[in-house]
Amino acid sequence: MRHDRLFIGLVLLTVCAFALRLGLGGGRVGLGRSPDSYREYVLGGRNLLAYGTFTSPFILEDVHRKPSSLLPPLYLGIVAGAYALLGTETFTATLALQILNALASALAVPLVFLSTRRLGGQAAGWLGAVVTTVNPALIGFAGFIWDTSLFTLGVATTVYLGLRWSERPAKPRHAFSLGLWLGALALLNPALTIGYPFLILWVLTRGDRWRARSLVHGALAAVVGWAIVITPWTIRNYLHFGEFIYVR
Repeated sequence: MRHDRLFIGLVLLTVCAFALRLGLGGGRVGLGRSPDSYREYVLGGRNLLAYGTFTSPFILEDVHRKPSSLLPPLYLGIVAGAYALLGTETFTATLALQILNALASALAVPLVFLSTRRLGGQAAGWLGAVVTTVNPALIGFAGFIWDTSLFTLGVATTVYLGLRWSERPAKPRHAFSLGLWLGALALLNPALTIGYPFLILWVLTRGDRWRARSLVHGALAAVVGWAIVITPWTIRNYLHFGEFIYVR
């Protein structure tokens, strides 16, 4: 019965978070119109669909001859995909992207609950979930065609996975999977990359059953997983710009 109430409570909070983001996000969600600011991904997605290359949204002339690494590729590809399926900057495409943002941001609620409960107990879990539900920044950004909502879900997922794996004996396959995930997260938004070494070491050393050998193997496995994911985009940047660029 207790688990049933817990499940129902999380579902209600998640639905509430989704409704708040749809109703209040950017003041525009539900209308299928994107706010006038934060239009870089709109322009980048439109150019990617039109010219087949990642370009700078700030260069309007001869855009098809000017590749850029300014915007990470993952969310830009999602925007271009929505435009390909539903029409460029149409009501339907914009609304679909806003709903995706709202859903991603809302799904962070149960993940925050599960993570904070593991760290601080039941009360901390509910507090974290409620704060995530009513957070004004998360609500507001749902209306923008921007990577913030998906990145929020990605960070919440990272912390949750890290906590789960850190409670078990350190295994290279877990670290490798975490590295793959962190590589994908970097292609969405590389802002968290500076914390990757600390995050991986935290996962590998949080328990009391780790050894130096397993730490080294786990760290190497995580780096390999991360490198596998970002290598194609890194090669693309090197071919276009003649230098190694980390994501953007």
